[in-house]
Amino acid sequence: KIRMLKDRVKGLYRISLLPIAYCLLPVLLFGCSYDRDVAIAKNTIRKYNKTLIDVYRDLKTDYLFGVASPREIGHIEVVVTDFKGKNLFMEAEIKSIEFIHIDRKKNNEMVLETKEKWRFRHLMLGSKKEVRPWRDIDYNMIYHVINEKGTWLVNKVDFAKDRIDTKKNEKLP
Repeated sequence: KIRMLKDRVKGLYRISLLPIAYCLLPVLLFGCSYDRDVAIAKNTIRKYNKTLIDVYRDLKTDYLFGVASPREIGHIEVVVTDFKGKNLFMEAEIKSIEFIHIDRKKNNEMVLETKEKWRFRHLMLGSKKEVRPWRDIDYNMIYHVINEKGTWLVNKVDFAKDRIDTKKNEKLP
């Protein structure tokens, strides 16, 4: 009788775990997908910033294809056109980036806030004469990233808070 009771308990145990497994499976899959998407979005932002350094140095926005949406590329084209009009280009370095907040708006949209430390200077096109010396700037940025056809792209970038010149410890316009 004890053996029959043990077999019956084992059978009930197996049956009761099956519905729980069916309920947990989507949660586990979504959770894994969420973590993977966040990691990809963070890497997209890192790649966007590294690419932006090249764009401002070479004044070529086509470098941004694959990391930025046409909307964001349009905004960067305005900055590049301004540099060209002033006969300038910019050298920059990103010293650090820290992701401080992540908000998934929809399945294909995220907003990520960062703390960033940059160093940059402005030079004349052609002569490479320094117009503005190296400056260290701290930024808090908000990146709106979207997933278009399976690729995460930076769609919009905003300043989250005041920009600070770290040498002078003063706010920038």
